[in-house]
Formats: sequence, C-alpha cells, structure tokens
Amino acid sequence: AEERYHLRPVGRIRLLGRVDAMTVWQLLDSIRDNNERALHIEQLSLFNTYYEAYVQRSFKAAREGFEALLKDNPSDGVLEFYIQSCRIYEQTPPPAAWQAEIEMRFK
Repeated sequence: AEERYHLRPVGRIRLLGRVDAMTVWQLLDSIRDNNERALHIEQLSLFNTYYEAYVQRSFKAAREGFEALLKDNPSDGVLEFYIQSCRIYEQTPPPAAWQAEIEMRFK
C-alpha cells in the first residue's frame, strides 16, 4: 500500500552564499503531540491556500488566512512568521523580482 505523508511548505530558503533557493518542508506526521499533529494536518489545505496567496503577493488575504489558522493553533511558529512577513510586505511591498524566498543571513 502506498504511504502518504503530510508535508507543509515552510518556505523557499536561500542559504548564505548560495544562489539557488530550496523549498523546505515540514513533515507534519512527525509532530509528537497527537492533538497538535491532527490540527496541523486538518489545517494543511487552508495553509496551502494562504501560502499560495502569499507567493502570489496577495499579502492581506494571506495574513488574514494565517491569522484565522493561528487562532486555533497559537503555538505555530510558521504561521507567526508568515503573519509578520505579510504585515511587512503590506507596508513595503517586495521588489518585482521577489520570488518568496527567505534569505538566511547566517550559516
């Protein structure tokens, strides 16, 4: 039987000194707490919708979606990160060449 894993994109990360970004995924099935794992998996489809809005530069819609998910899942650091990023980009949009990459400034 084919096993199916629940993967959530954390983001496109570009490491210091690298040109290319790589997509980093969170394996939701590895979350130890049963309730937290179930909640993350339940929210995955909506998260993906809001993440895609973020990538498409619809920052207000993405932020509002992420905030709604955070109400049910207040300890989710990935949601907090994207909410903060959306707030910043709503005030100061990224350059036209932006590709939703997160630049790591340290090794």
